[in-house]
Amino acid sequence: MVEVNAFNTFNPNTADGNTDINSKVSYATHSGFYYIDNKLNVVHNDKFGKMEKVSDNPLTVKYTINDGVKWSDGTPVSAADLLLQWAAFSGYYDDADAKAKTGTSYFSYAGDNTGLSLTDFPEISNNNKTLTLKYSKPFADWEIVLGGPALTFLPMSLRRRPA
Repeated sequence: MVEVNAFNTFNPNTADGNTDINSKVSYATHSGFYYIDNKLNVVHNDKFGKMEKVSDNPLTVKYTINDGVKWSDGTPVSAADLLLQWAAFSGYYDDADAKAKTGTSYFSYAGDNTGLSLTDFPEISNNNKTLTLKYSKPFADWEIVLGGPALTFLPMSLRRRPA
């Protein structure tokens, strides 16, 4: 097998890491609420958790992580981890204006935030297992905007904390 690029990161969701080989390795080594099969169908991964549309008006989607789902270091995956992915993928915190050269872009997300930019700040359950998104208008691709096979960011528990 020949690849165009050299593997250099497990996170293909950043501008620097968005290459074909990084995406292939990430897809083969990570999991999430769904995956895309060889016929390009969205397949729900019930071993990871449950993703369900709970309302059409407004579009509301609930992600529940199964008990026992853990990162490679043994830390349980939590709704806080999904919140971090939502923050990176939605652009919620970014206030950068390239033309004015002001503000800050906090995440270097290589994707399109169209869907997640339509969501309110997520609601997290008391047990930190469920994250619920409410959209301001319908969005057809709600099944593939969050929690996919590329949960490749650091667990929230490993993020640097101030001393």
